[in-house]
Amino acid sequence: MIAEQDPEKAGSDYAQINRRISDSAAYLPILFQKSVLWRGSRLTNVYTSDPSWQGAYDYVSLGVSK
Repeated sequence: MIAEQDPEKAGSDYAQINRRISDSAAYLPILFQKSVLWRGSRLTNVYTSDPSWQGAYDYVSLGVSK
């Protein structure tokens, strides 16, 4: 492992490395995920979870009418 002993030189080296990495960094936008929750007309006891789970169905309570 190579290590710079002089703190001033090490700081300069790290700044140069940081600049080079930042110049080549890619920007990835954060996308908003939207899901469609479809259900049949015979489904009963339909509840959704809190928004942190994207409103997913509570599968434990689901039922089906005759």
